[in-house]
Amino acid sequence: MSFVQERTCCPQCGNQAEFEADCWGSQRTTCLICGYYEQESLKFDAEGNCCGSRRDIGKGFGVLGYRYIDDNFFWNHFLKTPGESHDAERWLRSALRSGAVDVDTAYVTRWSDELNQVEVLVGDP
Repeated sequence: MSFVQERTCCPQCGNQAEFEADCWGSQRTTCLICGYYEQESLKFDAEGNCCGSRRDIGKGFGVLGYRYIDDNFFWNHFLKTPGESHDAERWLRSALRSGAVDVDTAYVTRWSDELNQVEVLVGDP
């Protein structure tokens, strides 16, 4: 399967976002700063015929990003509610104190509706 990846501008916060499209007609935009996501995919009927598309758009409430010390993978958790940013901040501060995550990759952000911008709670995205 072929696909395209490129950087694009996030429609919510204006920071750099990831765009992916594949040869099956699906595309996705995700922002690792504010958590905005947009996904479009084709719909098929029971016989496998294309019968339209589906588009989901989600407001970003923030992101928890980190890499465990003994791991090569970067983890990004998209926050689904404004309240999750406090739990994510508490978890990340605890993980940093214990030395479980890499300080250079760890961050928590949240979206501020009042300021219409991203606030960085921990680290540097």
